Amino acid sequence: MRIGVFGLILAIAGLSSMAWAQANWEEQLTLQMLQDQNCEVTYITQVIERDTPDGKFIQALVGCTDQRTFNVLRDKGLKRFTVAPCKTDERAC
Repeated sequence: MRIGVFGLILAIAGLSSMAWAQANWEEQLTLQMLQDQNCEVTYITQVIERDTPDGKFIQALVGCTDQRTFNVLRDKGLKRFTVAPCKTDERAC
């Protein structure tokens, strides 16, 4: 019984660390968007994450409270995201 409980605790700890790793880049992006674009993030969608030899590749679409949207990209282990505003006349950004 103890092994089962211990295994469960280890599994929960592993899931928590995976959730923290994902939340970490989302928190970094949210802070960067507020600082650089004066954007209060309401959603992050269309997320693509890949581990690469140079670091984690992340691409996403970010929406702000003022209805602006941005394409964001972090590649090759860069610490900051590259941010490109979507044009208002684009159907898909």
